[in-house]
Amino acid sequence: MNDVLDSLNRALIRQKWMLGDRWNRIGHPFIWVDGKQQQSSTLFMDGPGAVLQALSIYYEEYPTLDDVRTDDHEKVFENLSERLREFMRRMGMGGLVEEYANYIHVTALTRAQDYSFIKRYAADLAGEPAHLDIGPGFGSHAFYSLFHLGGGYTGVEASDFYYNVQRHTYRYLGAHFTGYHDPVIEEALGASPDAVAANIAKASGTGKVSHVPSWYFGALPDRSRDLITATFMLNEVSPSGIAWLLSHANRVLREGGYFYIRDSHRVKPNRHQLRYDEVLGELGYERVRHLDVQNRVDMFGIPRIYQKTRHDALSFDDMFERYFGHFAMAALLGEYMQNVK
Repeated sequence: MNDVLDSLNRALIRQKWMLGDRWNRIGHPFIWVDGKQQQSSTLFMDGPGAVLQALSIYYEEYPTLDDVRTDDHEKVFENLSERLREFMRRMGMGGLVEEYANYIHVTALTRAQDYSFIKRYAADLAGEPAHLDIGPGFGSHAFYSLFHLGGGYTGVEASDFYYNVQRHTYRYLGAHFTGYHDPVIEEALGASPDAVAANIAKASGTGKVSHVPSWYFGALPDRSRDLITATFMLNEVSPSGIAWLLSHANRVLREGGYFYIRDSHRVKPNRHQLRYDEVLGELGYERVRHLDVQNRVDMFGIPRIYQKTRHDALSFDDMFERYFGHFAMAALLGEYMQNVK
């Protein structure tokens, strides 16, 4: 039984993604384009094997540049390293800590760099920021968010594989703070979608860990977040996916809040072709800092951060129509599309 996929399938029916033109032309937003290929390479859909696969995504070390570094960078890096080792021990994988030392080291370093960049260029970020992380992967952004930014953390995920991985990470972190909220479990135990959505809306706060399936993104209140992070994932989704994520992220970020992106700054074939940095500019975001570096030469990924100056919210339908229009065909339920606008 996969309770995450069960929740998704119910949402596809409830939200009418499976009807007529939506299904046949634009698909649904809850697809990670590479997901089937990535997951077919492993027998592990949950548990230690899945956690180790997710942890091993970061393996190339790049030094922290002077334009990124903060005074507490090394302290944060050392703390994140120890937290990740402790997490592995709590998962019953203490005997693998040395074998996976490079992955732990590079994951902690990458997240310490994200923390330092945000801390340095979002100087007026709220003292206990409400942090929303889109496509969290292993869930490692939550470590610096909770232990060093000191606010509340919410992860939004569409992949059942990664949602299950994140459950382990967030349960560990929830034990250090004020618990962990998993709405999929609530739904599996019989809670109605309305009750689940209401609990999502009130679950996040200072020192809390919240988990939100992407199909429940609409339950997060407007202008309720101070910081949004999206690393190595905005160019991995379908046209429907990017329209869904940007419309809701923009809706929930307050004026004056920050949107942090780190990826290759390149759109990829057979996903979408939307230049999302430019879309943020059109929606009223000012670029605070875009690091002039080469991906996988100077560092892994190109970090940039934007500040929201006005609230120009667009619904998913408005966002999709503005940037994609109508399609001649949609194959594989939205994983590949031909735009005729």
